[in-house]
Amino acid sequence: MGQYNDSDNETDDELDDDIIDEDEIDDEDVNDEYDEDNIVDRLEGKADPSSMRHDNKIEWNQSLSVDIPEIDELQKRVFLILNGLVNNRLEHDEDIVKDSAGMVAELTEYSRYYFSKEEEYLRKCGYPDIECHSKEHRQFIKNTINLRRQVAEDKKNLSYDTVSFLRDWLVNHISHSDQMYVPFVRINGYVEDCRLRR
Repeated sequence: MGQYNDSDNETDDELDDDIIDEDEIDDEDVNDEYDEDNIVDRLEGKADPSSMRHDNKIEWNQSLSVDIPEIDELQKRVFLILNGLVNNRLEHDEDIVKDSAGMVAELTEYSRYYFSKEEEYLRKCGYPDIECHSKEHRQFIKNTINLRRQVAEDKKNLSYDTVSFLRDWLVNHISHSDQMYVPFVRINGYVEDCRLRR
């Protein structure tokens, strides 16, 4: 799963410094909204079955753009992985179900890469709310690790509702938290352009 490592990047950001291991996760690390019990309930099918929608894949659109082409491309790739999990949940083929653990692991690793690149960019710009933003990223990674643990115990436990939970979290994060840094990045880029023209 090291395919997303950037060998040219020597910057150790919080995600790399703070490598999240399954053994490190406990109930105190996970907030109420995204706690392990919530994920376990979804995995065990305790969520309301009427909320199981089969047509809610993520379609990236310009409203989710953060005006950083590299980050936009990384967003699109994470969406593809989540859409793959949606497709997986709609299938009943045993071989496809067996691949669930691998897909969740891919989601975890690629999310780490995506978030680390975004954080690296924001640190270079001097974004003042980077610590809070990074904390949200770490929460998502912890959630995917919890999910991977549950799927490893029983691959059939990956419910559509759990996938939609992760999908909704990511869309909400991009729509709100990411959009908060967009004006700062634009102004920073304008100032830098002006400085270089002098």
